[in-house]
Amino acid sequence: MPMKHAPVRGAVFHAILRDCLEAQRAPKETEIQLIACKIWQDSFATIANKDWHDLVPDSQEYQYTIDAARMAFGIHAANSAA
Repeated sequence: MPMKHAPVRGAVFHAILRDCLEAQRAPKETEIQLIACKIWQDSFATIANKDWHDLVPDSQEYQYTIDAARMAFGIHAANSAA
């Protein structure tokens, strides 16, 4: 289920990415959720007329946005069609 938090503002992606790089660690699931929220807010929320917290975790739009957040960190989903 999506985390409930205030709208993500500013350069949150850069701050989280910088923290991960400095600590040489993969992003936490909460950080991936924050980035997905930011991607949704900036790209799709107005068009879809839905807030990130309104998305159903099993929906395609939710999964695509989570995948986009993971890719932003260099984490690629396994290709299930292989």
